[in-house]
Amino acid sequence: MWRRRLPWLVSLTALLVWTFTRPADDFYVGVVAQGLVLALIFCSFVVVTGIGGMVNLAQAAFAAMAALTCGWAFASGWPLPVAILVGVLAAAAVGVLVAMPALRLGGRILTLATLALALLADQVLFQVDAFSNGTIGWPLPAISFGVADTTDPRVRVVLLLVLIGLVGLLVRNLERSVSGRAILAVRSAPAAAATVGVSGPRTKIMLFALASAIAGLGGVLYATSKGSITATDLPAFAGFVWLAVVVLQGVRRIGGAVLGGLIAAVFPELLAGWGVSAHVGAILFGTGGMILAKHPDGVLAQLAEARHRRRARRQATASSPASSPAPSSAPATDALSPRGRAALGAVPDNLAEAGRAEPVLRLEGVVAGYGDVTVLRGVDLAIHPGEVVALLGANGAGKSTTCAVAAGDLPVTAGAILLDGDDVTGRPAHRRARAGAAGARGARRLPRPDRGGEPADVAGVARSRLREAAAAGRPPYGARGRAVGR
Repeated sequence: MWRRRLPWLVSLTALLVWTFTRPADDFYVGVVAQGLVLALIFCSFVVVTGIGGMVNLAQAAFAAMAALTCGWAFASGWPLPVAILVGVLAAAAVGVLVAMPALRLGGRILTLATLALALLADQVLFQVDAFSNGTIGWPLPAISFGVADTTDPRVRVVLLLVLIGLVGLLVRNLERSVSGRAILAVRSAPAAAATVGVSGPRTKIMLFALASAIAGLGGVLYATSKGSITATDLPAFAGFVWLAVVVLQGVRRIGGAVLGGLIAAVFPELLAGWGVSAHVGAILFGTGGMILAKHPDGVLAQLAEARHRRRARRQATASSPASSPAPSSAPATDALSPRGRAALGAVPDNLAEAGRAEPVLRLEGVVAGYGDVTVLRGVDLAIHPGEVVALLGANGAGKSTTCAVAAGDLPVTAGAILLDGDDVTGRPAHRRARAGAAGARGARRLPRPDRGGEPADVAGVARSRLREAAAAGRPPYGARGRAVGR
């Protein structure tokens, strides 16, 4: 852990020492502060693209929306802190409005919807004089902390580092929480996540709103650093370049956003100061794109992969063959605690008695398929309490389709699905899981830990539900939990 954090701590210390050894009007301290503003906006890409797996091309529009709203609110007589809050909330609200109709239609539709929003805002909304105050824009004062304010670029550097650190802490806690595992599950396996009770659209909308708010906060700080905001300060097409820069450095890491923001702000100024042609920057950017084609996870992931390989070689050299422990002969149920067994519900000792009980899951005359191909034709199935039912058949016989229908992944053309006597045919998978029918999909791929890969964490979500249910002394999925395997 310290091997990953030590370079960043050293870099942070060096940056702070360099910042406070420079005069207050130093040009390059202002450039670094501008890079950190971009880094804060770039953190929104880490949330929406790196964690959520959604491509958003409207982050520049969200930043401009928040900045212009803040300027309008401050000009209307609102206090600056309230105006900043209003601007950030406006960006989050617009992000939700864009995401709600588009998320249910797929990733490419969402990308096009965000692009359409960026162009619409840039060409229509931001051109309304009542909102953008024409070509003059809205003046905004510096943020004051009593003893200092953000007119000093050194204060801006410290403020932005604190905010980026808080966003990084938020992202880390989000990834390690139950909500974070649900997000990774929705990203990697949406259908499987729905079968354990996770609503994909709701999770993505929450993530989209959070990313839009972070971009909006960055836009407001951009405006206060500049002293004003106009409709042309943050053009829509800047979002394309921003996304490319973050992806090149590593869109799944806050460090990639920080590195990308500093490069985007400092590198052009260095080239101009050295008298180097501006075309050199475009050539280097294209070279980065070629490197990205070979290492799609970015520069930081490439470095992490190299570090992982070196550590694996050292461990392979130093380790000696170890004997494997003998397999335990204890039954699997012995590993469950009494509270866990109580939470999962009592299993009847006599399966004959279970067969005479009312079915907990019943399929009646189910007809289902994919498009014009009908796979299931009048399928009847009854599962009683305590039973373990296996579906056997050749490839293409409809085993997985039957499980998908029972879990709610696949709608039926005819027939009914009853759960504890209730008709759940029309319920989506996540609501059906909460009612008691949970699907468990088999994993088909493993993550790449050397590249920071994450598995489809459906199992993690399910384990969290089991632990919560065991602590509360109740079944994890409805009155009587049961699962549909695949």
